[in-house]
Amino acid sequence: MGCNTLPNSAYELVAHSIFRKYSERSIFELAKLAEEQDNLFHSLSSNLGKRSRLLDEESRDIARQIEALSEIENTLVLQRPKRGIVSVVHSLAIGKVGEVADYRTTNFIPDFGGLTLTDFQDVPEKIYALEGLLCDPLSTISASLDELSYFLAEVFCSIIEIHPYSDANGRTARLLVQVFVRRRGRNFLIIPKYRNSAEWRECLNLGLSGNLHPMQSFFRNRI
Repeated sequence: MGCNTLPNSAYELVAHSIFRKYSERSIFELAKLAEEQDNLFHSLSSNLGKRSRLLDEESRDIARQIEALSEIENTLVLQRPKRGIVSVVHSLAIGKVGEVADYRTTNFIPDFGGLTLTDFQDVPEKIYALEGLLCDPLSTISASLDELSYFLAEVFCSIIEIHPYSDANGRTARLLVQVFVRRRGRNFLIIPKYRNSAEWRECLNLGLSGNLHPMQSFFRNRI
C-alpha cells in the first residue's frame, strides 16, 4: 500500500464525502484517488501548503481531508482527550491545523438555517461542559458498543445544538465522532450530510429535540 498510514475506511470516508461533488467518478475511483493523496501527503507533508495551491479543487478538498484524518489517526487517537479538543478538531475541519477560531458572536447563522438553539453568550460554558464528557477516558475505552453509540450521538447533537462557530460545525461534529470511533479501534464512520439523507435528517432532528435513540441506533449499526 505504499507509504500511506491510514486504513482503507479513511479513503472510503473521503470518497463518500465528495461523491458527485466534482465529477461522476465512482466511489472506488475516488477512494483510490484519496489513497494516492495520502501517499503524496506523507512524502511531501512539509510542502503541503505550497503543493495544495497547485492542485485542482477536487484534489485540494481530498488533500485537506487526508490531512485532517491523518492528524486524528496519528495524534488525537494516541492521546488522552483534553480541554481544547473541540477547538483542535474544528481547526482540522476548516483546514487550518493548529489555529484557534473564535466562537460565534451572533445567534443568526446562515448554515444553521437561521437562529441557533444556543445563545452565543452560553457557548463557552456549554463547550466547557461538553469537553468534561469528552475528556472522561472511561466514556469510550471501557464502554459497551451500545454505550459508545449513545455517547457518539450525544457528542454529535451537542456540537450541532451549541453551534459554537460561525462555520464548519457539522464538519467538526463529524470529525469529533471519528476521533472517538478510532480510539475504540473501529473503522472510520461514514456519516451523511444533513441534506443528503432523509434517515440522517430524522435522526438529527429527533436528537436535537432530546431523543438520541434513533441516532444511537444509526451509529450502533455501523460501528
